[in-house]
Amino acid sequence: MSPFASYAQWVPTGDNGGIIIALQVSGGNILAGTSNGTFASTTNGVNWTATKLNGPWVHSFASTASGTFAGTSNGVYVSTDNGITWTSESTGLATPDVQALALNGSGVYLSSDSGKSWTADDFSLGSLNVQALTALGSNLFAGTDNGIYLSTDNGTSWTAVNNGLTADSIYTLARSGTMLFAGTNSGISVSTDYGSTWTGANTALINSDVHSL
Repeated sequence: MSPFASYAQWVPTGDNGGIIIALQVSGGNILAGTSNGTFASTTNGVNWTATKLNGPWVHSFASTASGTFAGTSNGVYVSTDNGITWTSESTGLATPDVQALALNGSGVYLSSDSGKSWTADDFSLGSLNVQALTALGSNLFAGTDNGIYLSTDNGTSWTAVNNGLTADSIYTLARSGTMLFAGTNSGISVSTDYGSTWTGANTALINSDVHSL
């Protein structure tokens, strides 16, 4: 029996009239970030309830010991009750549109007080549009509209790591063990050496535009 046999059937779990952009598990809840705010399910996705984060587009989630963070079209929000209620924590952000968050507390904007305030930390990225962030060990990777960049000093400086990458725009980044995956406008690329080299992994992939992993 195929290990994927139990996932052969998919059914819709609810229609909230919005575009589903991000998903996150927080405690016993599943959170859905949409174009209509955040929804939570305590029934493994069977039923969904709108939470106290209504209105902004929710682009991304990240969870730490301090709580769950949501990057939205109206700044960063923090929840300490697994996504049921939210508080705006955007002091210091120069732009309200936050499209990506990383789990190690570092990023293009850096917070050292559990998200209460933020300082710019992207000096060498210039005007690049950062669309994805992920951390692997002490390394922080940024997916932009012009390739992938690596920081080894919590976002103070960045170096392009695009060897073997055939894509221009990086929509999403994910990790599994020591492997990195990049969803791009040219399919999926994989790195097994901390981003030093990338190879395509597009066998049987129908759509070359990969926006989430």
